[in-house]
Amino acid sequence: MHMRTRLVVSLLQACLCVAFLSAATYAWVSRNDNTASDGMQMEMDAQSMSISNYDVYKYNSETNEVDNITSDDTVYELEAYDSIFTERNVNTPLLLVVKLKGFSTNASYIDFSINCVETHTDMTEDYTSNIICVKYATESAINAYASSAGLAPVGAGSSNGDLYYTATAYFKTVAQQQQFAQAVQNGHTYDYTGTKAVQLDCSVALTAQEKAAQEAVLCFIIDYEPDLVEAQHINNFSNIQLQLGSAINFRNDIKLISFSSR
Repeated sequence: MHMRTRLVVSLLQACLCVAFLSAATYAWVSRNDNTASDGMQMEMDAQSMSISNYDVYKYNSETNEVDNITSDDTVYELEAYDSIFTERNVNTPLLLVVKLKGFSTNASYIDFSINCVETHTDMTEDYTSNIICVKYATESAINAYASSAGLAPVGAGSSNGDLYYTATAYFKTVAQQQQFAQAVQNGHTYDYTGTKAVQLDCSVALTAQEKAAQEAVLCFIIDYEPDLVEAQHINNFSNIQLQLGSAINFRNDIKLISFSSR
């Protein structure tokens, strides 16, 4: 008999809680161009660029609403991940909306990298980078999809729910994602494979309007990658008694997010 457990993931200081139903936590960024918060730093490679605004959105299973939980000192927690009834995991992502400004009008791309601690290369260890994935796009790309799909546009004036559900619906159509670890199916389960990355290199193209305004809004979702969760084999730990709501501590090792334009 499978015991239903909770997975909780945290990106705060050294605390990443995994408990299977599961949830993940992120300390995010302050509104400036070089900031350190709870062991994670964000910086701008281009001196003129800055973060003018950011917002963090999360589905609240207790109220069935989407909350804007933005605060410089908040622990951001992904909604619970159910490891048994995985079809319930439709609202687990944390949605991050970051507004960048001040890049060159000659820029065609925004590049950003996400780094984890270089020494944490063992994918079976209890670090955040071993079980998450990241998807990203500009707000303009999401709105192009929303227009064709008949969904509410995102942007200033959008309700929390419209923004979250339109963005997450768009990301479900995007197969490409970034992750530090990789896993392959092995019979009825998954095992880690290959060499773990210590840096995710990402890039988004700018539209003519974004270049002219020297301003762009980037949307990210940070979510559990089910194959990586299975590769942790948490349900198979015969020497650990997992109770409903119990937690296995994971530790944050994602330390730097760096933006630049070109």
